Amino acid sequence: MEDEGADAPPARGRLKMDLFEFAKAPTQVGRDAEAIELAGIQSELERHQDLYHNTAEPEISDDEYDGLRLRALQILKGRPDLVTEDMPVDRVGATPKGRLPRIAHEVPMLSLDNAFTDEDVFDFDRRTCEYLGLEPGSISYVAEPKDDGLSCSLIYEDGCLLRAVTRGDKIVGEVVTAQVLTISDVPRRLTGSHPHRIEVRGEIYMSHGDFAAINAMFVEEGRKPLANCRNGAAGAIRQIDAAETARRPLRFWAYEIAQTDGTPA
Repeated sequence: MEDEGADAPPARGRLKMDLFEFAKAPTQVGRDAEAIELAGIQSELERHQDLYHNTAEPEISDDEYDGLRLRALQILKGRPDLVTEDMPVDRVGATPKGRLPRIAHEVPMLSLDNAFTDEDVFDFDRRTCEYLGLEPGSISYVAEPKDDGLSCSLIYEDGCLLRAVTRGDKIVGEVVTAQVLTISDVPRRLTGSHPHRIEVRGEIYMSHGDFAAINAMFVEEGRKPLANCRNGAAGAIRQIDAAETARRPLRFWAYEIAQTDGTPA
């Protein structure tokens, strides 16, 4: 009769193997839990990016969103094997999904990162000084409150406003030239000396006073009030009808020249 256990390892060997697999199990379970948690966070980040950038109707606060993103980065720091291309945690803005025409930015429209702790600020100073070849702590900084609205690119050619484009996903944005022309802070034509072609970037925003006034008007009209200044500005600039944009008092603050005559600044 053939011995069915002839090829099986000795009992002591099987016991050692079982104990080894048992010892590995908690670690593997923990790693699987991290992967599952990260997948869930990435899905939530993608959904909230779309709500924030494409509908101007976010469901969570900026602090709550930053908390999700920070947790995802913490997981990825310890699990580089989970890093993939085009992760929501690394994206700037969101892919435009509205009815407005889209166009690729001539120069990618990037964004600044957040600093949550003193360590983050010191690390930023260290990296900046290394890049400039300076000793850490040798740079003085100026900080100011941020006007929270939406970024916009203005391209002027021969002094005339040729095109206005939202940030979008940093590579492709939405064309909002007609809407931006309703903002009194944005000149249709540049004066004085200027390059043949220049790209100016800045923030479109709504002041607190104007926000209160527009909400009072919406209530009188039986419309849903705006959630906050940022949503009010983003929603106004993405109106298909520029006449509706004109009803909402928007401001523009220029902060950067992105390029002149095709050369990035």
